[in-house]
Amino acid sequence: MNVKLKYIIPKVKNRIQSYIAKLSEHLPVEKISLCGIDHVCGKADLMDRLERLLGGAIPDTIRNAKVEDVELILGRANESKQRIFNVLGSGPVKMASINWSREIKTGFEWPVGTYYLKQRVLTPKGSDIKVPWEISRCHHLLWMAEAYCLIGDESYAEEVVGQIRHWVKNNPLMYSVNWSCAMDVSIRAVNWMYALVMIGASEAFTDGFAEKVYKSLYQHLFFIKNNLEKCIPYSNNHYVSDLVGLLYLGSFFSTTSRGRKALKFAKREYIKETLIEVLPSGINYEKSVSYHRLMAELLVYSHCMLKRIGEKIPKEVDERLRGMLEYIKCYSVNNSSPLIGDNDNGRLLPFVPRDFKNHTYLIDSNSLEWNIIKNGIEPLSISTESPKSQVFTDANVAVLKRGKGYVFVSCSPRWKFDKATDKFTGTHLHNDLLSFVYCYAGKEIIVDAGAFCYTSDMEKRNEFRSTMKHNTIMVDDEEQNFLDKKSAFGMKYNSCAEPLVLLENTDCVSCKGEYETIAGKLLHQRTYNLYEERLEIIDALKKFGKSHSMYMSFHFANDIDVHLADKSMSLKVCNMRYKIQMESQNPLALSLKEDTISPSFGVLKSSKTLVLQAQFNERLSIKTIITYDNECKELD
Repeated sequence: MNVKLKYIIPKVKNRIQSYIAKLSEHLPVEKISLCGIDHVCGKADLMDRLERLLGGAIPDTIRNAKVEDVELILGRANESKQRIFNVLGSGPVKMASINWSREIKTGFEWPVGTYYLKQRVLTPKGSDIKVPWEISRCHHLLWMAEAYCLIGDESYAEEVVGQIRHWVKNNPLMYSVNWSCAMDVSIRAVNWMYALVMIGASEAFTDGFAEKVYKSLYQHLFFIKNNLEKCIPYSNNHYVSDLVGLLYLGSFFSTTSRGRKALKFAKREYIKETLIEVLPSGINYEKSVSYHRLMAELLVYSHCMLKRIGEKIPKEVDERLRGMLEYIKCYSVNNSSPLIGDNDNGRLLPFVPRDFKNHTYLIDSNSLEWNIIKNGIEPLSISTESPKSQVFTDANVAVLKRGKGYVFVSCSPRWKFDKATDKFTGTHLHNDLLSFVYCYAGKEIIVDAGAFCYTSDMEKRNEFRSTMKHNTIMVDDEEQNFLDKKSAFGMKYNSCAEPLVLLENTDCVSCKGEYETIAGKLLHQRTYNLYEERLEIIDALKKFGKSHSMYMSFHFANDIDVHLADKSMSLKVCNMRYKIQMESQNPLALSLKEDTISPSFGVLKSSKTLVLQAQFNERLSIKTIITYDNECKELD
């Protein structure tokens, strides 16, 4: 098939789907959405279907959870029962009655009764449509359902049932903000299904409720299939989320023609997208560490569900998913992960409300999450060996480990290339070529500044994905890749990164990398040498012409005490002390900048940033040495 035709056909299909979606405003959608539905014979029938799909031992599994997990679950369950929400930096907000269409940070309310395709454009500046979407994913129902399993208090199950009834009543199909993103529709459906199987023993779960939720889930299936978020030429986590929703719902409604068709389609696309969106190394091709965790949940959890119902999965898919888990094992340190690229705290099924940077439950065979998901099947296995320093060439990232030291290096190229238009587009990556995160003894010292927001504040959005906001170098005030300041995710391709190289020496582990900017003709080479108690960073810049300016920044974790001396810095981290020294043949100007980082989506924390500036002609070299030095007394 002609290359351009190969990309044109899917785009035409997207246009047709979009036209049909617009046309449906004038159709009897409520009636159409229920075409072909069979009748559920009350609660018993519904539970049989759920247990076939999800496993019947889930309540017992929850009752065997670790004490520390039980405490986390009950704490959030009690908040949820009181309708206290804390989402995307909102802080705790209590609702007497849940307003599913309200942005609890600003108070803006999207109008119920307005067609779903018109909802996004109504969002005012400063408000974040992700906030109502997040609440309507209904993660909080899981915690209340689990609490019911743990202590048998009917009030938790009653609240789950009441909130689902309330959601259905106040979010008519296609006529609320919570129908405007198929990804969130999918996640909500899957969370409902797990919450329902957990409260199956409750008297609040009546035959009447079973019929109501059965119809709503069928409408969720209808909506997802007709609003697939497939991007051309490449897809992303949204489309995969849609497919996951279809996999679960298609299996659940396998007694209907719509369900069987959805399952067949979704399984085919699931296999195809896994082999596209997960690189051979196992890394999600959007390269964001947080989105890697989300994609791992989506793909691995669905893999287990498909195995449970007897569907066969190609071995190549198994290997990609094992790679995803091995990558988590490699980048995790002290049950935490680096904030590389975008992060919006996204989850599929947060059975335990853990810190969002903790991804290790996905590789822990004893975690509650794994025991729920693997119910009745043999899960994917990963190696038991301790992870070593490694370069993941296809993603161009590296993890360095030596003694108590840990360095994550990011040098990922922009990956989205449309052969039909010969254009590159942005992703969930930032301008972070040759940027790094540094930890010592499990404590973050130099961190990625985070993402903060997507669409609510474009100025902040572009600040947090800029070169200056990462632990790398900017020359002549030029971004590594030019940002499209009108698009939250747009980015022009302006840099070519070479593959990172890993060297294991007797006394240190080293990583070398470089990139060249297309427009500015800048060559930046950087070498990391990680020793037992120190990190050396050697930068070499080359740009023809006279009088260039250089700006290098190191962003510190918000809880670190920093002291700036003449040509060095002293840090105090949890009673441990470090020195940072810089050497160059050129005069260097060191300063300590009052700054902000975003440790989670929607949250800003005061922090400090080390700024190094210099002028150079054609070439510049800088050596930075970060040393663990508990003899330093400057901060006492």
